[in-house]
Amino acid sequence: AISDDAINGVEVVSSGEEDHHNPDDAEVMPVLCLAVDDTGLAVAGMSDGTVTVYDVAVGQRLHCSRVGTEPVVSVAVGAGWLVAGLSNGGVEVRAARDGSRFLRL
Repeated sequence: AISDDAINGVEVVSSGEEDHHNPDDAEVMPVLCLAVDDTGLAVAGMSDGTVTVYDVAVGQRLHCSRVGTEPVVSVAVGAGWLVAGLSNGGVEVRAARDGSRFLRL
């Protein structure tokens, strides 16, 4: 459940399951993995094959990108890139700030 507290305008949640809202789908998706870099970017990997990138410093969601159809089971972020690992063994590399696709392995 979402609490009434807020930190820098970002709602604090008791479970990652309530915080993801895909712009194209009103259904709430569970967060399976999360990574944060030293610039304040946070990346959440979702069960629906999407990654959502947040700028924690300003409390804003930057984008939600579909990286596959399988659940995202691991994410890493740093040096301007995000890397997402899918449950089927696929790996997707994207620009962290805008989500533009760079490479699929």
